[in-house]
Amino acid sequence: MTKLDLDLIFSHGHGHPVPKEMDRQMVKYIIGQRKDAIEKNPRLLETERWDHSDVFYSIRTHLNQHGYDTSVYNDNVRGGSDRRKKSI
Repeated sequence: MTKLDLDLIFSHGHGHPVPKEMDRQMVKYIIGQRKDAIEKNPRLLETERWDHSDVFYSIRTHLNQHGYDTSVYNDNVRGGSDRRKKSI
């Protein structure tokens, strides 16, 4: 199991592509945030259901806000689709 690296998660990208080691860290961070929210309010499972795309878009939003170039996840970038599918 991967230990959460908050320094990496909250680092600023300054327009650089997302490093590969960030993929698993971000999945773990976003799912952990969701788990904490559900523990505080279990009704979220009924009122705000999530699927895999909610996790992906939450990650992408976080990375964009921190200045990373998230085009590495686009289908039109070589390997983007494969990387997106293997990040978990």
